[in-house]
Amino acid sequence: MRKNTERKVMNDVNIYSIPKVVVIGVKNKINNKIDLDESFNVDFVFSDFNNVKQVIDHNSVAILVDENEIKSDIDLYLEKLLKNYQYLPIFYLAREKKRANFFKKLYEKGLHGVINWPDEAPILQQLLVESLKPHPKAIGESKGDRRLSDLVKSHINLFGNYHGIKVKVIDGFAFLEGVVKSLYDKRKMGDEVESVLGIKSAIIDNLKIRKFKNVTDQELERRIKMFIGHILAEEKRSMTVKVRDRVVYIKGSSKRQSDLLDIQEFAMKQHGVMSVKTDVKFSPEVVEKNVTRAKRLEKRINDLFEGVKFISINILGDYAEVSGAVTIKKDKKLVEKYLVQSLPVKKVFNKLLVLSPS
Repeated sequence: MRKNTERKVMNDVNIYSIPKVVVIGVKNKINNKIDLDESFNVDFVFSDFNNVKQVIDHNSVAILVDENEIKSDIDLYLEKLLKNYQYLPIFYLAREKKRANFFKKLYEKGLHGVINWPDEAPILQQLLVESLKPHPKAIGESKGDRRLSDLVKSHINLFGNYHGIKVKVIDGFAFLEGVVKSLYDKRKMGDEVESVLGIKSAIIDNLKIRKFKNVTDQELERRIKMFIGHILAEEKRSMTVKVRDRVVYIKGSSKRQSDLLDIQEFAMKQHGVMSVKTDVKFSPEVVEKNVTRAKRLEKRINDLFEGVKFISINILGDYAEVSGAVTIKKDKKLVEKYLVQSLPVKKVFNKLLVLSPS
């Protein structure tokens, strides 16, 4: 960043008196997506290529180039701009999808960053500010890779408090290394990096999930089961979850794929979860049949066995689960045998607790 001794005005870009971003483009053609956030204290000044020299001064911190304003060859246009304003970071507002190699060439020529427009409009100002900061953990083999890794690092920092993540870009492949809070953050961070124009793929194998010693498998299982019950209501009888060594196993049937996606996302967000594995079939008819059958059997067992205080049955493909509480010890085994005979399953997992009679 270019230094200036004038007064400080903000935390993130505090070495400029009045930070100004010059936009080569027409404001109404940018769909009014550039809105000034007063907390950033950054001015956006619009110009065309011929008049850009008149609006750039010692307070200018960056140049944005709208793809819609480039009438001729993009490479030639940007080469002229990069040659005339080598001391300023230049960002390109890309309108159309292009191959990763196209953007890699632009980075090699000195472009500071490519912003997917208008998809990334909401984070434009934050991304500009973040990109103007030095990123010692962003490295690359070539000048273009280093610029691209800087932009990737900026995206990661905006994603959350992940300043410690190391980014290395080689020929458009982004290698991430560090520690994240959850499996969800790991997956989302990979998606976020791959959204950066010029990145071919994000390699997240070396992103480790932080260990939370105070969170047990039992606690994780309880949280996920409660969530399943909350979003599925009666249909929860067709789905179950187990957690072993921080790995979540989800099994059963579902009416809607969106329900499973919500459950997977919730599980991945839990601190300490290392992996989520699913074996779920999508069949509204099966779910409806299992729910009806489970509710009928629950009522029947309550009527037949005096010691049953509470019972819940899940039917999960070729096996079933029964949980709840009984006050007569022998009822625990009898209920299991009754379900084996009553249901078309190979096995019944018995999770009934035996309580002391009150």
